[in-house]
Amino acid sequence: MGKKKLTFLILLLASQALAEITPNTSVSPGTICKSTPDPSYCNSVLPPQNGNVYDYGRFSVRKSLSKATNFLNLVNRYLQIQRRSSLSTPAIHALEDCQSLAELNIDFLSSSFETLNRTTRLLPTSQADDIQTLLSAILTNQQTCLEGLQATASAWRVRNGLSVPLSNDTKLYSVSLALFTKGWVPENANVT
Repeated sequence: MGKKKLTFLILLLASQALAEITPNTSVSPGTICKSTPDPSYCNSVLPPQNGNVYDYGRFSVRKSLSKATNFLNLVNRYLQIQRRSSLSTPAIHALEDCQSLAELNIDFLSSSFETLNRTTRLLPTSQADDIQTLLSAILTNQQTCLEGLQATASAWRVRNGLSVPLSNDTKLYSVSLALFTKGWVPENANVT
């Protein structure tokens, strides 16, 4: 059997195994992380004990909320320090945009967590759409913040201090979105 055929067969078997996992099935973090965009990162942030997709989903959204709050605090510190320094006006505006986006992310995650914490079953399609939209918007907000910082050449020091948290937080938000989709979104929903 050729290497490509073997790789395809392994991926096919893995996807079939994941398809058979119901949201209430207790599995290891490594197993549930296979349904996320970055399984290695996912496995590094989820708790080591077995759980179901609802346990992991709530954990990741709660952790995302904590990280979003930490990021907002970091941006606020940069703004307090930078306003007294010689940072350019565009760089300050980029930081202020990141501040507003981080505040939105906190609101979106709080709202999502409130709903997820109340149920361990599929959501009605309209409610699943709403939450999936919020979780997707968070990823867009992260990208917008990063692009704004990159566009302000004078903010290299600030951008470098924020790019790692932005990158790691974005990975975590992607995990949260994937776990939400796996646990709370009906399979026949046309959710983007």
